[in-house]
Amino acid sequence: MVHSRLSELCLRTGRGEEAYEHLKASLAVLPRLGDGHDHIGIRSLLALACLQRGEVDEAEYWLRQTESDNPPPEDDFYRPDLGGRAEIALARGLTEVGLGLWRGAVERMLAAGSSRGAEVHPDPWAFMVQSVAVTAHARAGRHALVADTVDRLRGGMGTLLAESYGSPSELPLLGTMLHALGTVGFTEGDPSAVRMIALAERLGVLREFQPTMSADLARQAAEDADRAAYADAVSEYAALGRDELRDAVRAVMATTSGRG
Repeated sequence: MVHSRLSELCLRTGRGEEAYEHLKASLAVLPRLGDGHDHIGIRSLLALACLQRGEVDEAEYWLRQTESDNPPPEDDFYRPDLGGRAEIALARGLTEVGLGLWRGAVERMLAAGSSRGAEVHPDPWAFMVQSVAVTAHARAGRHALVADTVDRLRGGMGTLLAESYGSPSELPLLGTMLHALGTVGFTEGDPSAVRMIALAERLGVLREFQPTMSADLARQAAEDADRAAYADAVSEYAALGRDELRDAVRAVMATTSGRG
């Protein structure tokens, strides 16, 4: 459906209000499709849209609806509802609960992925979920709990950057992974973290899961660390084209090799 597709694009860019309207339109026609069950996960996405809008209670309502309306999920790999529950906990200030839910989501996804070959050919969803989990832990100063995931992200970036050229759709994925590693860098006092966040923003960051992936939080952290350096980096990266951006990622990753 057109509304469903548009909602996904809005969620990725943090436009929660627009995503919410498209998802409500999709939900209205759901009874006319097949058996009426929400097999495409509209209610789970509504929860994410509500979190982007700051409506935590309503987000929780939609996740409860997914439990009562849908048959048990058959695929443990793609489960946005698990991340939604983690973000609700974080939004309510239940930090340890939220972080534990994110670690559980990563573990379930990796276990499901190993059975379908995703370890050999990593799925973008896997990189995104791990990036959000790392970002959430780093914001709380608990990234040591996900050290293995940080290492996987570094290795994954190396794999993605090994080719001279990549798909344009790959840039936001690189940006999301770089965003996570930059957030870890802030907790370790890494001066290159500011540039990593600026470059991640230029590449694009997948912002479905909030508050963790809030653009405002990332920008504020960069400005608090070094406002002048952040402004300079934003200006420098703004002029770069696609291939130049990939080279810039290679350069910034080379300076942080072995950290984290």
